Amino acid sequence: MTRSDLRLPSSGSVRRIYAGLALLVMMIPAIAMQFTSEVAWDLRDFAAMAALLAMLGIALEAVLRLARTASARLIGIGGAIALAMLVWVELATGKII
Repeated sequence: MTRSDLRLPSSGSVRRIYAGLALLVMMIPAIAMQFTSEVAWDLRDFAAMAALLAMLGIALEAVLRLARTASARLIGIGGAIALAMLVWVELATGKII
């Protein structure tokens, strides 16, 4: 297999995969609320998580469009995910580690 045989998936399929994963992540607390009282999200919590996931998706799209090399893409994707996780921890606890 040559290097030219390795192709990246189209941006439309990547967007569909990300949207599916984001919906799956949003369903986890909704399902957990059915089984335990420790998870008690309201509409604002779901809206905040949807906004956070949307911003992460936009950041990932920008990284994939602007970064030219694989290492730059990996660094950009890692940075975007790390920043999203930092915001998530801040929203969940109010404390930045």
